[in-house]
Amino acid sequence: WPLRWKVALYSAGLGIVATIAGAATTWTLMRRSEIAAFDKRLAQDAKELFRDVENFEGGWENNQRAFKEAFVPLALKNRLIEIRDAHGKILYLSPSFGGRVLDDGIENFHTRKIDGHRVRIGTFHEGDLTLRVGADLAEINQIARDIILGMFGAIPTVLIVVAIGGRWVASRALGPVEEIRQAAVRITPRHL
Repeated sequence: WPLRWKVALYSAGLGIVATIAGAATTWTLMRRSEIAAFDKRLAQDAKELFRDVENFEGGWENNQRAFKEAFVPLALKNRLIEIRDAHGKILYLSPSFGGRVLDDGIENFHTRKIDGHRVRIGTFHEGDLTLRVGADLAEINQIARDIILGMFGAIPTVLIVVAIGGRWVASRALGPVEEIRQAAVRITPRHL
């Protein structure tokens, strides 16, 4: 293969590696950012629930009457919720949760596998209540898949642009060498 094409192909290979490395870095940073935002949304949803309980008829003392499906804020409807009193008694458990408990002894935000789903869980305390909120990470995983697909979709474009650009750069860089080569071919015993 001519040297120009070799340079172009090496450049294209390097471009693909750079694109994959960029995709991995972007995916990692975006995922961390999305999980942090997800945790923040869970914390805000928990604050809203605690505020609603406090403002419910009779406040904290009558909070057992408050925990019904209709009472749960709209933002928490599709979440897994577990509310316990000071003695550990379950006051409310999401009906869609099938009777499982979210209490696994971990107080800070963490991810746990439940029924084949990766669930992000946060624990919050207010007054005598402990609230555990869990949310499926499926929406974050979808964002990550979209980033990866977008980056892999960019690889053919990167390959073409870098191959053409690499050949052009190689032609420019090797132009003087090519002129010397052609001049050397024209040299004969009669034409020095």
